Amino acid sequence: MVKINKILMSSAVIIGLFSLNVLAGENTEGVGITAIKDIYTKKSYVLEVIPSSSADVVKITPGAEIISINNKKVKKLSEDEINALLNGENSNDVDIKIKYNKQKTNYLLKKANYDLNYDEDEKFLLYWRQVAPENLYLKKIPQEVLVKLSEECQNDTLNKQGFWIKQKEYFKKGYDTCLTYPEEEQNTCLLNLVNTINSNISRNQQLKETEDSAVKQQDGIPVYNVNQIMLQNTFQNFGNRY
Repeated sequence: MVKINKILMSSAVIIGLFSLNVLAGENTEGVGITAIKDIYTKKSYVLEVIPSSSADVVKITPGAEIISINNKKVKKLSEDEINALLNGENSNDVDIKIKYNKQKTNYLLKKANYDLNYDEDEKFLLYWRQVAPENLYLKKIPQEVLVKLSEECQNDTLNKQGFWIKQKEYFKKGYDTCLTYPEEEQNTCLLNLVNTINSNISRNQQLKETEDSAVKQQDGIPVYNVNQIMLQNTFQNFGNRY
C-alpha cells in the first residue's frame, strides 16, 4: 500500500466527539466498544459494539453508561483517553464497569483484532484519510444513545456529522474526477484534491472562529457551499490541461 504523509488537517472545525479510529486500516484491536462522551454532563456511553467482540459476547449494549475503566473514573478522562483504554495495545484485558437500567456491572474483557468492513475501495480510503479526522464516525447514532446525550451534545454531534458528510461528498466528486485523468496524472490530481479540501476546511474554521455572519455568507451562499464552488474551480483548471 502506498503511504502518504499527512497534509495539513484541521480536525477541530467542530468539537471532536468520537474516538474510534474507523479509518485507520482494515482491522482494529480492542474490546469491541466505541465510546462517546457528553462534554456537558461529563457522562460517557457505549456508542457501538462490534459484533462477535468480547463486549458483544457479554451483551453490552449501546446506550449503556460507562462508569470506570481499569478502576479509572471516566468522568475525569477525555473521550480520546477512554477509547484509548478500550482500543489499542496498552493492555490485554480491560476491567470495565457499566451502568444499564440502573444496575452496575463489572466485566473483564479481553482485547482482540477485529476486521472492519468498508464500503469504499482501498485507494479512496487512502486519500480520504488525509482529510478526515482519525476519530471520525459518520454512522447513524443509535436512538438509544442519542436520547442519553444532553441537547447541546446532540446538536454538536449532528452538526459534526453533517459537516463531514458534506466534506466526504465533495471529496468523492473530486476523487471520481481524478480517476478520469491519465493514470500517471491521477496521484498528482488526488494530492491536489487533498490540499484543496484541507484548505477549504481550514478556511471554514477561520470563518467560524470569527463568528462574523457577514463573512460566513458570500452573496447568499452558505460557507459550507464555498467548498464545492472552490473545488469545482480547481478541477476546471485541471481539466484545461487535457
